Amino acid sequence: MTRARKILLSALVVGLAGLIVAVGSYSLFSETTANASNEFVSNITLGDSDAGEPLFTLDSADLDQPRCIRVTYQGPIEATVRLYGSVSGVGTPYLRLTVTRGAMASGSFPSCAGFKSDSTDYVGSGAGVIYSAALSDYPSSYEDGVTDPRDGSPASWTDGQTHTYRFSIARTDADSAPAGEASATFSWAAKSK
Repeated sequence: MTRARKILLSALVVGLAGLIVAVGSYSLFSETTANASNEFVSNITLGDSDAGEPLFTLDSADLDQPRCIRVTYQGPIEATVRLYGSVSGVGTPYLRLTVTRGAMASGSFPSCAGFKSDSTDYVGSGAGVIYSAALSDYPSSYEDGVTDPRDGSPASWTDGQTHTYRFSIARTDADSAPAGEASATFSWAAKSK
């Protein structure tokens, strides 16, 4: 066997050995698997007692009269609930919104007859209060929303849990408020933990 053939044969053997090592290493360090038939069920419902009616339709005569709404969570997994909404109008900075969480055994929307505030002072504004500021400052997204309750560790809502919220609106400075309207849409959203 000539020297050239020996070198060529040696190179072929080394190349073949390298190919076997590469394929073996790939097989050693790579693997795939499948897990079929995974299902994720997330049927959660957040309902309220308003029957499609607005919480407030105010004129100056009944501005200081609170309104209550009952919110119920239905779902197989725990969730965190936040309150937020959209507000508009030149009058929103001159209206103070106070939202108080509590319970109410019975009653029809939007009556607050029989409402009992939670005993916890969540934000330093009184028993059950979870928001108290200008209507114009009400959070506008879930991310910025008022966590229910807002005491540093959000409550976990479970299936069938119900809370009642009392919304109170008061004028802060009627003399300097410009003429105009204010409107708000209040929303609750639940996200599973």
